[in-house]
Amino acid sequence: FEDITVHVPEVAGCLPCCTCKDSPIRNYGVEYFGMSVEERAAFYTLDRVSGCVKSGETCLVLGKSGSGKSTLLRAICSRLNDTDELYGTVSINGIPIGKSNQAWKRMCSYVSADDGTHSPVLTVGETFTFAAQCTSDGQSTNEEIEVRVDSMLEALGLAHVKDTVVGDENIRGVSGGQKRRVTCGEMLLDPNSRIFCLDNITDGLASTDSYSLILQISAACKKKGIASIVTLLQPSDEIVELFDKLLVLSSDGQPSYFGPVDRDLLRSIFLEEDEGPEKDSGSIADLIMNQPMSTDSVSRPNSMEDKAVSRFFESPLHMDLMKELAILRATAPSIRDRESTLEAILPNKKYSTSRWYQFRIIASRRLKLIMRNSMTYARGVIAIVFGIIVGSLFSALKQDTIGALGRSGYIFLCSFLVLMLSAAVTIPDGFRQRITLFKHRDAEFYSGRVAYIVQVVMDLPLSFVEATLIASISYFWVGMTPGANHFFLFLGTLVGLECVGQAFGRVLVALSRTQ
Repeated sequence: FEDITVHVPEVAGCLPCCTCKDSPIRNYGVEYFGMSVEERAAFYTLDRVSGCVKSGETCLVLGKSGSGKSTLLRAICSRLNDTDELYGTVSINGIPIGKSNQAWKRMCSYVSADDGTHSPVLTVGETFTFAAQCTSDGQSTNEEIEVRVDSMLEALGLAHVKDTVVGDENIRGVSGGQKRRVTCGEMLLDPNSRIFCLDNITDGLASTDSYSLILQISAACKKKGIASIVTLLQPSDEIVELFDKLLVLSSDGQPSYFGPVDRDLLRSIFLEEDEGPEKDSGSIADLIMNQPMSTDSVSRPNSMEDKAVSRFFESPLHMDLMKELAILRATAPSIRDRESTLEAILPNKKYSTSRWYQFRIIASRRLKLIMRNSMTYARGVIAIVFGIIVGSLFSALKQDTIGALGRSGYIFLCSFLVLMLSAAVTIPDGFRQRITLFKHRDAEFYSGRVAYIVQVVMDLPLSFVEATLIASISYFWVGMTPGANHFFLFLGTLVGLECVGQAFGRVLVALSRTQ
């Protein structure tokens, strides 16, 4: 990547009428619908950042919060916001990569520190197996997929928890360090992945877990020939020394160092000429972040931070980097051969599997989630209880005009209960599944349309069972019109309302940011 610069345009508030900070409309719009109220001026979050990472190498990116570390990873992975403007070049083997190269996302995996994107009731092995199926060619046998999964489990030290559920705050599962390795391994399973971008993946982990995680990821990347770029906050020297290269960003997104993890070279950049080694008494992270990035460096011109950036641009390190990038450009295939070269390097389609194969594996996974969800069985019990309560309420109606009006109330109450029950159950499940769906969709595991169709189809049997329990218990008890045709018409109405309630719940989930 060369001269990466990212410009974030200005934002005008979309709720100009809600200027009061405590306005309920303003707070509701921001909290639940993600509306922008405050205006924001345009700014640059990265400025002329360059670097080169080869296959099997690991590069650590350090910088203060807000220095643009995450933005750099998203820029390399082609995952910037649609409104952000990217300048500069991201290339592979000297060939520039742009938005038209759709398969670049599959080749460049992005992992954040969010461990809440997993389905907690699935085991570690099942999570890896699903990822391996999504990234296979659709023709691989179960034995071949299991070999890939077992190999990754061994590489990340997770073989002994293969049959343990991932878990969450409500379900006891693997430990925090193991869950973070599951997060990383899920993306490493893609055989097309050649660049691995890890964003603050040690956040919230103990120092021993952090070291173990980085050590195992580094070993796995070297074994598979994957180039990895990792951002961390205040890592220990033991962790820093696991990396082959180091990139330091200043608080305004400029590069102040790119090169090997060499303390002498770092001192030459981040210490003044009259400062001796005794000034470097802490860790490498302290040397980099505490001195040139002090609190007054942002507002003072010619500060220690600015001087560190200037020294890097004038250093042999920067000259060597520019020469290396120039050699890559010079040895890259000619313009005539670039398309064929990219076709040989990049995956040839957006998804590695067919839509039918995606439907099958997502349906299998959805079935496991349904069968392991305690609410699935609770819905059956609730339907029986509602059927008994509603039937007993309207059981004393006579076969006259008043009784007919009362049975209209029975139809309305049944319809209302089915509609609200299905919506109430769909909303929390939709929020849980949405996080996982976004992660898989961004990694191009499968199509979002296929996932939605699977969800609708797999929820139909449970809707039918729920409606059947309510109708079969109360319909004839209330004294409704006998006959199979009338009963099945009523049952079909309830099933249809179940589907409407689920669709209504999904709409609310889609419109809202939080539950």
